Amino acid sequence: NGRIYAVGANGVILYTPNPSIGYFNVLNQGDIRLNGIAQKSGGNVLIVGENGRIQEQSGATSHVKKEVFTPPLTDVHFNNAAEGTFMADKFVIRSTSDGGTVWNVVRPQGTQNPAGVYKKVWTLSGGKSLLFGEGNTFVYNRNTGTTSVAFPSASIKIVAKGTDNNTVYVIDNNIVR
Repeated sequence: NGRIYAVGANGVILYTPNPSIGYFNVLNQGDIRLNGIAQKSGGNVLIVGENGRIQEQSGATSHVKKEVFTPPLTDVHFNNAAEGTFMADKFVIRSTSDGGTVWNVVRPQGTQNPAGVYKKVWTLSGGKSLLFGEGNTFVYNRNTGTTSVAFPSASIKIVAKGTDNNTVYVIDNNIVR
C-alpha cells in the first residue's frame, strides 16, 4: 500500500502515506520509548514500546490496544494479520494466532531459563516462531506449545525478511547468515 512507518525514542513515529511525496509526518506519542513495529493487513501496523505498550497505527491515527504488564518489549513480528509474536526482556514472550485477542505464553525449553539475552523474534507460517539472541536460537511451536533449539547462535542483533516470510537473514556476531 506504499505507507512507511518508523518509530523511536521519545514517542516519535515517522509516517508517510506515499514515499514519492518526499516528506514524513512526525507523530508524537509522548515521553515513551517505542521499540518495534510490525505490519498488519490493510496498511495498519502494530507498535510496541516500553511499559508494555501495544498500539495499532492507521496512518496518523493511533489506538492503544493493550497496556500489557511485562518487562520492556524489545520486538514484535507478525507473519500475517493473525499470527504474531512479541518479545520482552527476561525471556518474556507471547504468541497469538488470532490477531492479538489472545496471547499465549511462550516458555523456554525444559525447566531452565535461557542463559543468553534474547531480543529479536520472527513469526513463521505453520504456527512457529524463531527466538533470536545470545546463545542458541530457539523455535517455538504454537501448535504443540513446545520450544526447542533451532540452531546455535552467538549474538543475533538484526533479522530481515528474505525471499518470503519463512526465509530470514540474520547478522550473528557481524556475520550475515
